Amino acid sequence: MKGFVIAYVVLFSTVIINSVWAWDSWESSDSSWGGASPYISATTGCSGFLCPNGRCISALWKCDGDNDCGDYSDEQSCPTVAPLQIEISLIGKPTSQSSTHASQGTSDHAVDGNTNGYYFSDSCTHTAFNNVGNPWWAVDMQQDECVDKVVLYNRADCCEERLEGAIVRVGSNPDYGQNPECESRVSMDQIRSGSLEIDCNLSGQYISVELPRWDLLTLCEVKASSCSGNDKRMSEETRLLKWLKRELETDSE
Repeated sequence: MKGFVIAYVVLFSTVIINSVWAWDSWESSDSSWGGASPYISATTGCSGFLCPNGRCISALWKCDGDNDCGDYSDEQSCPTVAPLQIEISLIGKPTSQSSTHASQGTSDHAVDGNTNGYYFSDSCTHTAFNNVGNPWWAVDMQQDECVDKVVLYNRADCCEERLEGAIVRVGSNPDYGQNPECESRVSMDQIRSGSLEIDCNLSGQYISVELPRWDLLTLCEVKASSCSGNDKRMSEETRLLKWLKRELETDSE
């Protein structure tokens, strides 16, 4: 979240600086804007984006979703914005598991914000030795969320192979085993690489992890990211740009 706030501040500062540049360029121009529209005159040289019709607009207005050139040329060949992963906060949310081995292995340890993979650091879950049939763990997000990815943090001091074949599910059925599976199960290759990231793109209130066999289930942290990260990023950038445009248009009237 901290990284998102920093990125937002940097973006806002960049927009303000470039918009001031655009305004100063217009003020010093010896040509009209052609009415009240806030376009920079191209007769003195265009240091923004030059439209094919000769209109010069701020470079910030290219690929912002508005037809500023009048011929949509400023909305062509636009790059795809990389998705911004917005983390769904699971810390402190209600959890449960099929059984518990001692006080060190309680289900809440998978959402305590601590990714330490050493079991005796009291930051991992652990199901009981006398109840090893199809063990499971689950978290209640307390509202429906669109879950893009789930990241599992494995035990690091032993027994990493126990997570092989683990199934991650997302859905709103409190009978967790009835919810849809995410796109893949945990593979041994993922376990060896240390990256247990599972693509889901599913919506629901619950995230669960299960082993479809007789074994012990240990999770040292579970994290999830939202499907809507990219949409949120785009809406923030567009909102800022459109607000600044309206301000410039109002001031020029």
